[in-house]
Amino acid sequence: MPDPSSAFVLGASGHGIAMGSPWDRHGERGKMKQEQRCQNFNHRRSNAPVRFCPTCGGVVNQSLPIKKCTQEEHAKRRRGRNKFCVDCSEQLVKGNN
Repeated sequence: MPDPSSAFVLGASGHGIAMGSPWDRHGERGKMKQEQRCQNFNHRRSNAPVRFCPTCGGVVNQSLPIKKCTQEEHAKRRRGRNKFCVDCSEQLVKGNN
């Protein structure tokens, strides 16, 4: 059995997987990590209508240009309960949730 503290382990297929890589699903002591994925549907769309996710701020459509937004546009998006701006990815709502 490989040393859990090593930076490189063998996956189930026998291929090496670097610890901490997106393919490494095992955390300390071999327990499965819970993946923190955004539940916003734009991440699963092939052609999302916005550049950034309003929930997590991640890029969902790189082909759209980054826009320069006004404070009025950000206020409107805050009232729409967006945590992040879909045009420039600025965080609109502070806090954990």
